[in-house]
Amino acid sequence: MALKITFGNFKGGVGKTTISCIVAYILAERGFKTLHVNFDLQTNATMLLGNTFPYENSLFAKKFPKKNQDDEFEFIGDYIKYEGATTVYQALVQKDLKSAIVPLTENLDIVPSSIDLSELNNLGTKATEKMLLKTLIDEIEDDYDVIIFDPKPSIDLHTTNTIMASDYVIGVLKTEVDSFEGLSYYYLDYIEGLSKEKQELCNEDVKLLGIVAYQFDKSDTIDNLILEISNEDERISKLLFKTIIYYRKRIKGFRSRGISRNDIHDKKAMEMFDDLTDEILERILKDDNK
Repeated sequence: MALKITFGNFKGGVGKTTISCIVAYILAERGFKTLHVNFDLQTNATMLLGNTFPYENSLFAKKFPKKNQDDEFEFIGDYIKYEGATTVYQALVQKDLKSAIVPLTENLDIVPSSIDLSELNNLGTKATEKMLLKTLIDEIEDDYDVIIFDPKPSIDLHTTNTIMASDYVIGVLKTEVDSFEGLSYYYLDYIEGLSKEKQELCNEDVKLLGIVAYQFDKSDTIDNLILEISNEDERISKLLFKTIIYYRKRIKGFRSRGISRNDIHDKKAMEMFDDLTDEILERILKDDNK
């Protein structure tokens, strides 16, 4: 049975996609069979991970050969962008998540998203709409060690479905006012409410594992103020990971050219995510041993 983790905040642009993708990348590096489910119709996670791995001679290319041999795809993301692939929404319609799983490496798969996920509200009934994703995840989770969800940043069925399918939720706090308010005033209470509802529906838990501070700039007054307030907040301070993801231009570069450890700047940026991944696994182990 896989560990299932959602990264989120109701505020967009806080780093949930970047963190979820890099953590999935690192877990796969370490030998964990990992699935990343892009449940945000903006498809940023699909492109970030897709642009990390070359198309030629890949497992993906074997499963998805070129339709036209004259086409040139540098990265897997190029193929998905121009040729398409079964999306998570299509898998929900077909009730077959396996049809949308595409391999990136031996240990890392992704379920791509697309704008069609905006039609999620048209699926299911009031009795089933919150559990659509979980129902399909239950069928494939034994194939993986870890499943990571990147939901749309909003209070709707996109976020609800990923949380209901998860064992743990990690809040992402970009050290800005809007991100702090989105997390502290809404997101934590929302997770708490869904945790009770999940217990009632299927007698399973979903727990808030922690909150990660992201893109913290030590030289910025607002960043320091938000981190100070977070450390003084009774609920948030208990949840903050010790690992802070500091502001680095290199991290922003990953969004356009893919995740890598190619040079010293990449490696220094990735070290923070290595530490975060260690801490995530430590907290999960500690929770399992309670």
